[in-house]
Amino acid sequence: MLTHTIHDPKLLHKEIVSSHERCRQYGIKSSSVQNPDQVMLTQDEFTQRLKLNSKFFEIATAQIEEIYQFVAGAGFAVTIADGEGYLLEVVGDEEIMQHLATGNCLPGYRWTEKDVGTSAVSLVLKRRIPVQINENEHYCKRGHGYTCSASPVFSEEDKLAGVIALSGRANQVHPHTLGMVITASKAIENTMRIRKTSDNLVKKNNYMNTLINSIDSGVIAVDKTGCITQINNQHGFSWNIKHP
Repeated sequence: MLTHTIHDPKLLHKEIVSSHERCRQYGIKSSSVQNPDQVMLTQDEFTQRLKLNSKFFEIATAQIEEIYQFVAGAGFAVTIADGEGYLLEVVGDEEIMQHLATGNCLPGYRWTEKDVGTSAVSLVLKRRIPVQINENEHYCKRGHGYTCSASPVFSEEDKLAGVIALSGRANQVHPHTLGMVITASKAIENTMRIRKTSDNLVKKNNYMNTLINSIDSGVIAVDKTGCITQINNQHGFSWNIKHP
């Protein structure tokens, strides 16, 4: 399935039904509002995970802060998870933040299906597609009364870098919310690709400078218009350049 498309509701319903079946097989209690056995990182582990995901986290944080500016005061929260489902950041209005905290929706907790049942984040992690989960489409009671839209973010190597999600009261559900999250995820991917290209260009430039300066003779490089682009640093090699 396409990774940045709002899919047909019937198709998404089938995905949700399949997720519920997996949750039953896992033995997850649908009445749960908090999983006491949910996987959680120690502070040191969380710090290491932030370092491991530093590039994605930096870009995604800037993006969700921008999203939150549009929904601040409307009862929404925006979440970042890494590619393994560990929450890295949650930003939102006080009321919904308090509710999310009671269900372990906090940085450091893992949000896979085995941890929290069917949720927008856990289903994205499992199926790698954008989803919107509403009311009792959440397998566990913790999500009832709420809606969440989430979208995957892929690295330059097309691996799952993480998930971003936007949560609010169920009566605020709207397809545009999912569209907003998908747009944000694509923006994150584009920024990561641009930064990688820029980093590669810097590395290549540094390599060429090192190579040119290692040559004993004087070296000059020009572009296709004849303009000088590089000169090495050999002693006794000077240029009398006259400016117009």
